[in-house]
Amino acid sequence: MIHLEWQDVDFERQELRVTPKEDWTPKDRESREIDLHPTLAAHLKAWKTVSAQHKNVVPWDRRTHQFSMMFSAFLRRSGIERGSLHSLRHTFASHLAMADVNLLKIARLMGHSNVQTTQIYAHLQPSSLREAVFRLPAIQPGAAVPLNGAAQA
Repeated sequence: MIHLEWQDVDFERQELRVTPKEDWTPKDRESREIDLHPTLAAHLKAWKTVSAQHKNVVPWDRRTHQFSMMFSAFLRRSGIERGSLHSLRHTFASHLAMADVNLLKIARLMGHSNVQTTQIYAHLQPSSLREAVFRLPAIQPGAAVPLNGAAQA
């Protein structure tokens, strides 16, 4: 987050570019593009009017771990007992998984080369599992129940 530069934000194409920098590289060490949600694009455009004079989207001139510590302190003051910047990755992947986004797509967005790594982040809430069961078609009393996709004779 603190390594994201304004040149990495493409408002015309509605995407962010995660690219290695001189002092930082993504975990997979590869560049990737992530589509910008329209709400985030609007927030970033508004923020750019305030901070466009800075090279980075989040102007931060201290050590990276200090940013993490401040974020954790902010969460505690907000009444959130546990959390970190890394929790945002879990939340991102979890919300995508609960929205039934394919794990391969989530892995690509997260920069994971192995979908098994993505499964660690894809915590499913019980309510989304319940919703999955309720997607099954209703069975009418007395109706024949098809097995393996074919109606019984």
